[in-house]
Amino acid sequence: MSRFCDDYCEEWWPNQGLLWQANLQRALGGKRGQAALREMKEALQALPKKRIIAGAMCTVDVEKRKTEKSADPHGWYASDLECLVRDEGEGVCALGAFLWYKKVKEGADPQSAFDELPTLLGTEGEGDLRTAELGRDAGLTFTLAWHLAYRNDQDYEGMTPEERYESFMDWLDKQLVP
Repeated sequence: MSRFCDDYCEEWWPNQGLLWQANLQRALGGKRGQAALREMKEALQALPKKRIIAGAMCTVDVEKRKTEKSADPHGWYASDLECLVRDEGEGVCALGAFLWYKKVKEGADPQSAFDELPTLLGTEGEGDLRTAELGRDAGLTFTLAWHLAYRNDQDYEGMTPEERYESFMDWLDKQLVP
């Protein structure tokens, strides 16, 4: 259950993939991007449990989150959330960790900071866009926020949350310029 799909067409926008990659390389290698990657590493290291989930931004305190969509007449939201938690366990994605860490650095209680994060399940539709927008609102470039979330869900698909955490940390170490 991913939040992402590849729905672009080179016929409509020639070279858009190349333009995206060029922007991503600038975002990763620039001063702002390097600072963001360092903060992302700090955020992951600060997590109480060294694991990151895929398919949602935050599932911490799942019982409370099940009631978020009380207007859901079919109960699909709670069912999808239960399935995700069964597969991934409770936790946050990489961008969720970044947003949580920002709140904690500003003085929020760690549990309250988790509670403030949206769930953003992959089945909700436009979770990919909303995830990247929240990253942008927290100070990342949109391109970098999208890439981090995409890497979390797509590049590390099929990994356990613990393996995803280790892979993300290894990737960050390779991206950071000393």
